[in-house]
Amino acid sequence: MNKLCLIKFLTLMFFLACGTAQAIAPVGDDLWDISQGAVVDKFSHIVPGNNAGNMFGDSSGLVEPGYTLFADDFEAGYPHFIEWHTPVLINLKGFNLFAVYDFDYDQEHKSYARSFKEFRLNYYNGSDWINFYTRASIPPYGVVDSGENELALEVRDLAINAQSFQAVFVQYGGTYWASGPRILELDGFGTYLYPVPIPEPGTLLLLGTGLLGLLGLRRKRS
Repeated sequence: MNKLCLIKFLTLMFFLACGTAQAIAPVGDDLWDISQGAVVDKFSHIVPGNNAGNMFGDSSGLVEPGYTLFADDFEAGYPHFIEWHTPVLINLKGFNLFAVYDFDYDQEHKSYARSFKEFRLNYYNGSDWINFYTRASIPPYGVVDSGENELALEVRDLAINAQSFQAVFVQYGGTYWASGPRILELDGFGTYLYPVPIPEPGTLLLLGTGLLGLLGLRRKRS
């Protein structure tokens, strides 16, 4: 595990391991992780300076690295979304979802800031988005709750063949300073249906040599 993955793992475990002996742990080498070649294609409004790829393991964002913070000032029920694809077609067998909401000013007066009330997962079949998972998550997060304000959802026994996916998070609270849902991690598990293309060292060497040759020719003509 590299240093970046270790930092991400320890940060998320701080939020998720609240006395739960069998807490689900996020991972950094799942099929949806940026490090494995997953690419974010499109997303709704994200907090400025944050990286949408944070949801899939890329913690290079400038705002709270490791978290995906959807933007504020949207009405309750707004469907925030993110779309991504894997390098090749996969057989998705399960997923984990990790999220938190913010307390207002103490645990007795919860505003459920940055929470969502419904979560949907869709895959693209070449012409339309097809829903394959929907679950209401009425705050406080009561689907699989690893803490007062935390969600650790584990779903298995899926059999979805797809390459492009979409997650929708329906905003819970109304328009105020911290209304956009806070998503920590979304992990996908399964198998690649085709070999993942990896450039061979020889190919990279030839490409680099060719570029250097073109650069030299251009300078000579100058």
